[in-house]
Amino acid sequence: MAPNGTFAAFCDAYIFHERNARTNRTEGWITGLGTRRGFRRQGLGRAMLLLGLQQLKAADMETALLGVDSENPNQAQKLYESVGFETIQTSVSYTKTL
Repeated sequence: MAPNGTFAAFCDAYIFHERNARTNRTEGWITGLGTRRGFRRQGLGRAMLLLGLQQLKAADMETALLGVDSENPNQAQKLYESVGFETIQTSVSYTKTL
């Protein structure tokens, strides 16, 4: 929250406990990250991401994952790579108007 009470940025971190038990992994996901227009380019996205990663680590997760649109105009990939994320998979999505 900004000092004036305006919502500025968020990070959602989530642990899929059942999936981890089934796959015998300790993975957590960054399921959402965003900074509102007017608050971008101030380091809020990075700060929120680092906080989410810190919370996953505090929950004993060994790996953090996330998905990102490779065409994201807000340079999300650069941010993720700058804190140590590496690409493990790419995919293509299709759409058709009916």
